[in-house]
Amino acid sequence: MTTGSADAPSPPIEGHDVRHDVHCRRLLEHAAELIAQGDRRQASEQLWGAAAQRIETLAAARGWPFESRAD
Repeated sequence: MTTGSADAPSPPIEGHDVRHDVHCRRLLEHAAELIAQGDRRQASEQLWGAAAQRIETLAAARGWPFESRAD
């Protein structure tokens, strides 16, 4: 597996990949609300989920195979 330059633009997010990106953004918004309420534990769970969704978005956009978060 090769990786691109950090300065290289990411491929556009389309189709199936949009679902992961939208879910990531919702989790980030929910985490911000939880932080404002002082619930850092649940906020961290939401942030973990957002990170996982974003990685799935990038993997799908680059054509990297995955079937689970463990992949």
